Amino acid sequence: MTKSARIITVGAEILLGNVIDRNATLIAKSMARLGIETRRTVIVGSSKEELKKAITSSFSEEDITVICGGLGPEKQDVTREAVSEVFNLPLEKNEAAANKIDEFLSKRGTRTKNSDLKQAYFPRGSVICENDIGTAHGFYIKASNGHYLFALPGKPTECSNMTNKISSDFTNRVNNYIVSKTVNMINITEAKIVHALGELTFPEQCSVVCSGDRGSAGVTVTVEADNKQNAELCFNRAYDILKASRIGGYIYGVDEKPEKSVVRHLRERGLTLSTAESCTGGLIAKLITDCPGSSEVFPGGIISYSNRIKSEFLDVKTTTLEKHGAVSHQTAMQMADGARYRFSTDFAISATGIAGPKGATKDKPVGLVYFAISQKNHDTEIYKRIFTGDREAVRRQSADFILKQLLLKLIDND
Repeated sequence: MTKSARIITVGAEILLGNVIDRNATLIAKSMARLGIETRRTVIVGSSKEELKKAITSSFSEEDITVICGGLGPEKQDVTREAVSEVFNLPLEKNEAAANKIDEFLSKRGTRTKNSDLKQAYFPRGSVICENDIGTAHGFYIKASNGHYLFALPGKPTECSNMTNKISSDFTNRVNNYIVSKTVNMINITEAKIVHALGELTFPEQCSVVCSGDRGSAGVTVTVEADNKQNAELCFNRAYDILKASRIGGYIYGVDEKPEKSVVRHLRERGLTLSTAESCTGGLIAKLITDCPGSSEVFPGGIISYSNRIKSEFLDVKTTTLEKHGAVSHQTAMQMADGARYRFSTDFAISATGIAGPKGATKDKPVGLVYFAISQKNHDTEIYKRIFTGDREAVRRQSADFILKQLLLKLIDND
């Protein structure tokens, strides 16, 4: 039976619209990987009574409650107090946590205050989750009816770090072992995937559904078995069925974003890549360098926002800029060629366009982006796309598009 979860995010700043709640998305994805269905997300302010109501409601309707935020040293941080009162568990000081807080602050030249030590108190019987990069330690409790409640810090980096810890620990405590992985595909629509899945038969323990992330379609396979080995074996059987089907040729990885797959292919073949970016402002390089091992294949890139930088550092001809403009296939081609020459790489990719909201002309609308892939001993390939959305959306779609085009080229050359 699928377990259910509810995520409660604490923070008046989120209700005011000053901060985007990215933690809930992170936690929901983590729950999904464990085969746990997040049925509802709730945001509450700094009211302890409102938080208690949210906890009580979740406790009566779901299997798991995850509270994010409200574990800091300030008066408005009331998560531990709310949990203590809902479950009638007195708060008790944990000396090990107090020492960790003192040590953490001392290393940063800060004296520990009484308010800081508030973070060392936990409801009786809690399992404490140490915070390696902050002072707000998390905790979880298991109620008499088997309901789990997790409390995590609200800072995104700390929440992400602790979510990984808690996910692993929770996996070891559930009755059955759950494996949930996404089989990534490229250059295929969700409609084609759904149609193909209807023709396939998978093991009974498998849940196989079409999924999407950042505009890419794929298939999420969730398996529940009595142990890890059987779960992995069942997933492998499902993967083999997908690979042998008519959509198998579109598979490029498992739990792997395009940039990670690009880096993996480059490393496996001993190839290198550089970038030349204008409208994307370094986003392509960021995505690449987010991947472990990218230093082996990516020596660097150039953000050539101005025409002067395009000319001086990427050898884009002045006549090209004057005749065709910075947003043109000619400029994109020379940017990519220039980057490959400057960094002496096997590949270089470029992007130049109008991310908006200003800068459009009659012939060049907002969202217009030109791309190029320059490859040693090959003709440079040019791409043109017009994306919709705001400035951030155009940049994100642009980075995704050119990384996927490079990935297709790498896959075709395997």
